[in-house]
Amino acid sequence: MPETDNLPDEITFSQIEELKFGNICYQLATRGKWLFKASFNSTSFFIDKNFLLTSAHNVVRTYRNVNWLIIAPSRIYKTYHYGKFSFKTENSMNFKIYPDYDMRNKPMRSLYDIALIYVPDSIINNNPNFTFQNSLPLLEDISSLAIGEEVYCAGYPASGKHKNRYRMTLDKSTITDINEHRFTHSLNTATGNSGSPIMVKRDNQFYVIGVNSIKNFGTLINDTKQNWIQESMDTFTSLNNNF
Repeated sequence: MPETDNLPDEITFSQIEELKFGNICYQLATRGKWLFKASFNSTSFFIDKNFLLTSAHNVVRTYRNVNWLIIAPSRIYKTYHYGKFSFKTENSMNFKIYPDYDMRNKPMRSLYDIALIYVPDSIINNNPNFTFQNSLPLLEDISSLAIGEEVYCAGYPASGKHKNRYRMTLDKSTITDINEHRFTHSLNTATGNSGSPIMVKRDNQFYVIGVNSIKNFGTLINDTKQNWIQESMDTFTSLNNNF
């Protein structure tokens, strides 16, 4: 399958580099083992060398815990341009779920559908192809967002016409509603886009405003969530330094 054989919203590796989306990752999470093993495609994105954001429902504990994770920055079909990280996970050592998230409460789930993934240096440094680039910044002034503003979603849809293609897509649409913890949009997201960054563009720079949760819903990364992200990163760093 040549790189030029794209669906309309798929982007090539050269476009990924030009747009500075190199830290947006194809993600495969495996739950269970042996006969009860199941794998799920999704998206995550680096916000610092050892830390990624994704949707909570991609990694949250269910009746089968996530016990293996593959993270591939900028995967395009069979090519891993920046290598990949494949590692066994332990929930308390690799994941932090936003404390108000409740997977069982579907009407409320997208309000808090965000998780932080920690990848230690022992795994990061074993991938010689990965060079951490400037990550996509979070939008600090969330109050500046408005209904009708253009939003962008970059990630790895894995259903329908995109099934088994493993290519990053970039979709553009608008915010249709917004409140304290989430917003709605008319982006054409699909299964696999869970965890994709949803962004606005200001002064020719992309800024992340939220994480794609379920179709037409984004979990807003407001001031409270930004504080939680920083505190969680500090906790992981402190624990790692004590070993």
